[in-house]
Amino acid sequence: MDQIELLEEAKKNPLPTPPVGFPVQWYENNDQSNPRAAIVVKVEEPGKLSLTVLPPNGMPRHIQGCWHCSHDIHQIRGNNNTFRSGSWGYTDGKPPKDHLKAHVEHLDKRINTMLDDRRKNEEAKAYREQQKARREQEAGV
Repeated sequence: MDQIELLEEAKKNPLPTPPVGFPVQWYENNDQSNPRAAIVVKVEEPGKLSLTVLPPNGMPRHIQGCWHCSHDIHQIRGNNNTFRSGSWGYTDGKPPKDHLKAHVEHLDKRINTMLDDRRKNEEAKAYREQQKARREQEAGV
């Protein structure tokens, strides 16, 4: 499978991305049995957020690099990112459909960039071959 096929596959299961100010739940070490209230303060990339966690009777805690609980990174045992940043999820468990668009758009942009690069490389290769053939023809004359 090449990179474009992998990105097309990822589009089938996009990561949700809520807007800044949206309330979510934060799970320490991806332990979903003990959720804490949190607010999105920055979208780092689709599915990856900076949060302000609001523990009961405690000081707010700022978390960066927090991936959605469905991200594959949380399947790796002893993962430093999960240990350091935990994970996040929606309070009702399901993302609104418009929160999935950001990841699909991000993947489309990456795919289009790769296709453009591939096309440019093919054009450059054809040009180099043309130039080589012309030089060989001139040398032979």
